[in-house]
Amino acid sequence: MTLLLGALIAAAPFAMDVYLASMPSMTRALHASTAEVQLTSSVDMYGKSSPTLLRWHQPTMPLARKSAIVATS
Repeated sequence: MTLLLGALIAAAPFAMDVYLASMPSMTRALHASTAEVQLTSSVDMYGKSSPTLLRWHQPTMPLARKSAIVATS
């Protein structure tokens, strides 16, 4: 189980490294500008971070923190 979780955690950085290395060939293959291809990377980062940003401002967040502190005390 630990090995599987380690592999899943390592997959995202590896995928990003491969994606960034292939950007020059993507611009040629898709006949797109460098800025357009870089925009896909920005959109990907935003997509990965948006669930975290949306969860950050939930109205029940202080209650969840308080119950977690009480549960660990």
